Amino acid sequence: MQKTKYIRREKTEWCALRWANAPDRRKRRVLLIGDSIAYGYHRFVADNLAGKYNTDLLSTSKSLDDQGLLRELDYMFSEHIYSQVHFNNGLHGMHQSVAAYARNLTRFLRLLRRRAGRAGLIWASSTPVVCRNANAHLDPKINQVVLRRNQAAAVIMARAGIPINDLYQAAAGRAELRAADQHHFNPDGYAFLGGKVAEAIKNNQTRRKGKCA
Repeated sequence: MQKTKYIRREKTEWCALRWANAPDRRKRRVLLIGDSIAYGYHRFVADNLAGKYNTDLLSTSKSLDDQGLLRELDYMFSEHIYSQVHFNNGLHGMHQSVAAYARNLTRFLRLLRRRAGRAGLIWASSTPVVCRNANAHLDPKINQVVLRRNQAAAVIMARAGIPINDLYQAAAGRAELRAADQHHFNPDGYAFLGGKVAEAIKNNQTRRKGKCA
């Protein structure tokens, strides 16, 4: 009997899958892939793109080395065809070294490209991690990992020709947008990030039209 590969997981793993106007097969769709940060800004993106796109969501705690993430991805793409995919994975799976993270992100990108077909892809850098109850200060340990992962991802996306929505720089130094914990944002923060994501999706659509022309 083949030995089951051990998957290192967090104490609580979760995912949230959302399809907007699920029966609608006429309006174009965008897919947001991310973690709880994406879950927080999803509704603001959906409001911003309303009338032009249905905005779907795959929000998950699964890290890039977890086959469960790939199954969740397959499920989303089995339901609809997407015009744009805005994706991120970088704040979970801290057991991975930066080198392992880069290898797993490269593998994930290959699968995403196969499943996304002709959809435009946009990578989002991971947002800053601040000190607990002192959100004006970056966490000296965890945030360094986030920075190194963002740098590794930037190299991968540049080679692949995928635009980057730099949410790290957008959120850096904006203590007024943060929640009380280390990772999350308050409603104003999610509205701000949602605006950045919607803008990136619109700009990428314009860029792709110009390229086709």
